[in-house]
Amino acid sequence: MQIKYIDGPRLLRAIQAGINHVITRKDYLNKINVFPVPDGDTGTNMAFTLATISEETKSNNNKQVSKVADAVADASLNGARGNSGSILAQFFVGFADGIGSFRRLTPEQFSEATNTAKNYSYDALSEPIEGTILSVISDWADSIKNIYKKHDDFVMILDFAFEQAKESLRKTPEKLAILKKAGVVDAGAQGFVDFLEGINHFIKQGEKDEVDTSTIAEPVDNFEVEMTDEFRYCTECLVAGDDIDRIKLKEQLMNLGSSIVLAGSKKKAKIHIHTNDPQAVFTLGHEYGTLSGEKADDMLKQQKDAHGSHEEIAIVVDSGCDLPEDLIDEFNIHMVPVRLNFGDEHHVDKVTITSEEFWHQLQTNSIHPQTSQPTQG
Repeated sequence: MQIKYIDGPRLLRAIQAGINHVITRKDYLNKINVFPVPDGDTGTNMAFTLATISEETKSNNNKQVSKVADAVADASLNGARGNSGSILAQFFVGFADGIGSFRRLTPEQFSEATNTAKNYSYDALSEPIEGTILSVISDWADSIKNIYKKHDDFVMILDFAFEQAKESLRKTPEKLAILKKAGVVDAGAQGFVDFLEGINHFIKQGEKDEVDTSTIAEPVDNFEVEMTDEFRYCTECLVAGDDIDRIKLKEQLMNLGSSIVLAGSKKKAKIHIHTNDPQAVFTLGHEYGTLSGEKADDMLKQQKDAHGSHEEIAIVVDSGCDLPEDLIDEFNIHMVPVRLNFGDEHHVDKVTITSEEFWHQLQTNSIHPQTSQPTQG
């Protein structure tokens, strides 16, 4: 069997096959997650990002490959979670932009699109680091560029590129010391290779993985990790605007934290950043458009939960208890932050708004705060 072109339905079926395979590998990816922080959520974030693509494009019947790629890119931005998920979203945005308005893709056009996707992936980060998903994306795209001139069959092209991606994955510990110390490959890079493996298997066998837990790989043994606490909150939001200056926005974000990934276009941008001041990130985002999907995960607590000792009993409270932060940390109390809003201004209690700021708003804002919690009494 040979494949000489890729149209909309073929692209969507291949992407769906890749998505399904990543989802079956979610727990394994979480287990080997040590970079940029060992918070054990890379698999969950990649699976959520890709599952959003699957959900939002499942009824897409467009024959034109550019229209399908645009839909995939838009869905990926809506669902992007975490560092690797945000890079994946920018990969799909670049892939769609590289396709332009083509109805079908030849191998040459596919190579141009994948290399545009590679460039977009690097541009999304304030400090691109090799030995991560970026390296595998780069080597995969380069291998397609090198082989398409010799072969015009997508089956052969994608199989060759998949083998190069696996070799690139194997080398990630040689490029990143923290991976070598832990004895694992990069989790985001592994997720991208899993995505390619699902596509490769579908092309060769015509089969997609069933998305269930029976095929999830066995967890790897526990390994030594270093807790990082320079920036505590993995903060994300989606910005919708008319003319988002992503270069300027990324420069401003660099003053607020690290591990910055800014994916998107002039009309929609996904912010991912590790910071100690989530509210400052959201305030900055508001300057560029309307925000949605605001979240701020406590990475210090995630690291303790993923790699620390596990107690038989867990204490779970909501932020209405107003416990001191040092007490929460000392006893590893799990706090569920209340979501509240003053009109159209949304907050995550204790994360994007402090108690002092809440009381100030209560005294000065004519709009009273609301939550989804029932009234007392």
